[in-house]
Amino acid sequence: MPRLADCAIAYGCECWQIHELGEVPQSLILGRMRRMYLDDGFAATDEKGRLRVDASKVDPLGRLGPDQYLVGGDILRLERPK
Repeated sequence: MPRLADCAIAYGCECWQIHELGEVPQSLILGRMRRMYLDDGFAATDEKGRLRVDASKVDPLGRLGPDQYLVGGDILRLERPK
């Protein structure tokens, strides 16, 4: 699967649906995950034999809104470029 060289987690998805949203040219794209790459250093098997990702090792980044992001459990606000 083609991916960024230093990316610890990557998903191979296929487009399922595209929904155009409102007056602003934005789209909601829904996909189906077909493949996943996960670096062994970020995962472990739990007591039931299930694969678990250790989020504290991944240090995830989440987008909350136009100028707000979730970084390491803290909310970060970045001014949008004009």
